[in-house]
Amino acid sequence: MNRYVRILVMSLMLLSAWAPRVGAQDLGGLESLITGEGQNNGPGTMLRLLLKGVGLTPEQKVQVKDILAAHGERLRALFEDLQVANAELTNTLLTPDDIGVADVAPVADRVSRVREQLLHEGLTVVVEIRQVLTPEQRAKAARLREQLNALEGALNEPSE
Repeated sequence: MNRYVRILVMSLMLLSAWAPRVGAQDLGGLESLITGEGQNNGPGTMLRLLLKGVGLTPEQKVQVKDILAAHGERLRALFEDLQVANAELTNTLLTPDDIGVADVAPVADRVSRVREQLLHEGLTVVVEIRQVLTPEQRAKAARLREQLNALEGALNEPSE
């Protein structure tokens, strides 16, 4: 029995360390795309770099800014909802009371629902931005992405 208690305590400690990070993460750069802040390594940051690299016209820059503004409030609200849901999950997991899967499932489901909403909203933003680009700009963005992937791969190779 003592072994099971230790395993449970270790699991809760790991989950508690993980859950706050999930709440604070940028979810693939979407938050940085909308706010211009956040982590610098997600798709939102990559999209910003690619948009700078494809040579947007002044009109396209306005269109992209309008798209981001149109979705910004919804995305900010979803990020706030996710932080609240993650905090609730952490609190549920770290309660001194006995809990079971049935106690955690509704909170975990809420986290999943908000993440799914964020994914859909973020995909909508990216698709709308892609529609602003010309076929040549999309091709250039693809080439830039390949170059960045190659550079990242080279940087991650172990040195001899």
